[in-house]
Amino acid sequence: MRLLNEAKAHTCVWVRWKKRRISALQDTGSDITVVSEDLVRRMKWKIHPSSVPSVRAANGEVVLLTGVINEDVTVVGRPVVSEIFVSPDLTGVILGLDWLRSQGEFLWDFAHDRKRFPEGRWIGLHQEREETVYIRRIYVAEDTILQPAH
Repeated sequence: MRLLNEAKAHTCVWVRWKKRRISALQDTGSDITVVSEDLVRRMKWKIHPSSVPSVRAANGEVVLLTGVINEDVTVVGRPVVSEIFVSPDLTGVILGLDWLRSQGEFLWDFAHDRKRFPEGRWIGLHQEREETVYIRRIYVAEDTILQPAH
């Protein structure tokens, strides 16, 4: 929770794949690392089957998983070695506890919005961008026509 007049915390890092840079949310409340299906399509990554069909979000909603990707992505110069699950129900990239735990010890300086691994320099964190927040699921009680882009 956050007061309405306060800015969002800086909890995102840049993920690199080849020459591309993608913003990723570091989420200690997520057990798994997950990427949106839309981003997977844009990057032309191959989706492999997963034995896990869905997970539950913190609010109890079911989040569908359509597979996993096995791409060589790096976060602050460190490879992501855990499975990256794919979901049509979210946007962007969420680095979960599986990735955070695999990194071993690091310092997270909340006061200065940065983080550092033992062998590296301080890495600046940034805010999640507002324009990346989308509504993926709507429920209606009666037949409804939705106009494009509404």
